[in-house]
Amino acid sequence: MAATTARIRLNAESPSQLARLAVVFTDPIWLKIVTELFRCEMSPSQFHGLYGGGTLSRVDRHFKKLAEHGWLRLVRKERGGHRRGGTEHFYRAPKLAVIEENMWALLPHSVRAEYSWRTFVQFAERVKEAMEAGTFDARADRHLTWSPLVLDELGRSRVQAAVTAVFRSLLEEQADAKIRLGKAQGTPIETTIGLAAFDSPRRQRNRSGLLLPPAGGNEAAQQTHFTVRIAKVLGNPLSMKIVTELNLREMSASELLLGPALLFTRGPQVSTELLDLVRHPRDRRGTEPERLEPTR
Repeated sequence: MAATTARIRLNAESPSQLARLAVVFTDPIWLKIVTELFRCEMSPSQFHGLYGGGTLSRVDRHFKKLAEHGWLRLVRKERGGHRRGGTEHFYRAPKLAVIEENMWALLPHSVRAEYSWRTFVQFAERVKEAMEAGTFDARADRHLTWSPLVLDELGRSRVQAAVTAVFRSLLEEQADAKIRLGKAQGTPIETTIGLAAFDSPRRQRNRSGLLLPPAGGNEAAQQTHFTVRIAKVLGNPLSMKIVTELNLREMSASELLLGPALLFTRGPQVSTELLDLVRHPRDRRGTEPERLEPTR
């Protein structure tokens, strides 16, 4: 299946951090490259051998583009051996493509909801993989707990701050381990750590104890990789504004353009962004304007 990429427009009005993230989310393979190279240095040929990504020349172009945008750094070059006179370039990602707390608050609710669900799915896949491989319980000191709490606002704030502090300490430990492993001290240990702290609904749960998103939804939107859809929103303030407004209330295209608040003044640009962001499930006939909702 061919990889899907997003066409995004980065402009001077875009928040710099969101615009940088939009670059990584433009193509799912770019996010994979940054994630894997944050864990260890790798050349394009090594990445291609482990994860594919098309032809080797295509993967090499991905690496160079990410380096141009500052997501990868060239750490060393090697010649000789199996390289047949060529030079192998080794890169590392200095940081993960993480949405920080201040940026998270800027995202429309539908983007946050899908990002959270996809993150949970990815974590569940890693748990399943470890269970099947027998590594999950291979060591007696492995940790697995979850706790339902009843807190006030102050307690909730302190818990969230504590979880965030733990997350940052994990990144610091990862950086220290990279230095030690770079000096050939010890063997790399693949480790997965999951952190979560969220408000629970005050209603009954299903038998599994989980509240899952409803089945079905927009099939056309689901065929596009979720990072590509997020990139379209992150990379353009106008797209961000449209999705935010449609999260708040149902609106037609004319209401977006001519609403009482006059939120949007660039008609052609709004129409173009709507074509990218909205999928029409069927052709409706009649005089009533078509209602628009953000893709999920």
